[in-house]
Amino acid sequence: MTSYWDRWWDRQSSRRTLLKGAGVAGVGAAGMALVGCGDDDDSNGGGGGVQLATPTTPAGQAATATPADPFAGAKRGGTYKIYQTGDAPSYDPYGNLSFLTKGGSAARYGRLYKYKSVPEVRPLSGTPEADVVQSGESTPDGLKWTFKLRQDVKFHNIAPVNGRQVTSDDVKYSWSLLTAATNANAAQVKYVDKVEFPDKQTITFTLKGPNAAFLDAIADTNLLFIVPTESESQYDRAKVTIGSGPWILDSY
Repeated sequence: MTSYWDRWWDRQSSRRTLLKGAGVAGVGAAGMALVGCGDDDDSNGGGGGVQLATPTTPAGQAATATPADPFAGAKRGGTYKIYQTGDAPSYDPYGNLSFLTKGGSAARYGRLYKYKSVPEVRPLSGTPEADVVQSGESTPDGLKWTFKLRQDVKFHNIAPVNGRQVTSDDVKYSWSLLTAATNANAAQVKYVDKVEFPDKQTITFTLKGPNAAFLDAIADTNLLFIVPTESESQYDRAKVTIGSGPWILDSY
């Protein structure tokens, strides 16, 4: 079964192929017209007949160019500069619903799961993959999900967190922020009955009913960002970003 977006993507691809073919045909027709409208006193001594040119391929030139790998020689690290259409209300991913805040948060904060996003994945067809989670499994009825956190995931090496390991305490604190009465996004996880944290590396979700979109929900770039417990009282999340994501905010 294909989704609406799969069908939409296929239609766009077919349309581009058709237009490309039409463009090639048009160029060919124009070329023939130019050759056919030549002077009768052509150097070929013709009697007014249409002379068709025979296309040739330069020696050593391949018929189809091999695309270059745009990531060849890429190195990890560096500075990534971006521009936004306006100022984010704050840095706090739980402080507002602005896409300007959420987009930056997705680069700087870790999540239990995230959407797979690599060049070969078609837009709008990404699937959830583990981020700070080492493993995850559900019961046969789909009502209970248990996740084990990776032990090699650390927060940015910025005071007062100073690069410590991410634990279930941080997930518990982050979940409390997501489900707070003041958070408009809390309604999106109402199908979760309870969340338990039996040890530093384990989180268990119990759902009110089976939900096929559960992993998509916790991978959503609007919902569960893992923030350190220190942000409760030791610094202001609205002004300082400390996460476990691949990017560290340098300046704004």
